[in-house]
Amino acid sequence: MRVALMICVCWLLSACHADSEALTYHCDSGTVIAVSYEQDKAVLDYRGQAHTLVQAISASGARYRDDALEWWSKGDEATLFTDDHGNAGDILEQCKHASSP
Repeated sequence: MRVALMICVCWLLSACHADSEALTYHCDSGTVIAVSYEQDKAVLDYRGQAHTLVQAISASGARYRDDALEWWSKGDEATLFTDDHGNAGDILEQCKHASSP
């Protein structure tokens, strides 16, 4: 039952982002991150490099990761972490969606 519930939650959260919709996030450091969501992936343009992250299980918000980075968004806020063997590592960026006040 728990597995089915977690799958449903992940599916619902992935529906929060329209496919291929590019979103712009402004980070506290002054960095701008563009993100496109495509099915179960997020493609981040971070410091001139494209990073394709796959969706990961999250108790809250939407979480995407690869071997180096983790992108966790909830509402208009998002955080970019280093990836620490499947767990969030050090915070690299704290960001807000460009339309946020």
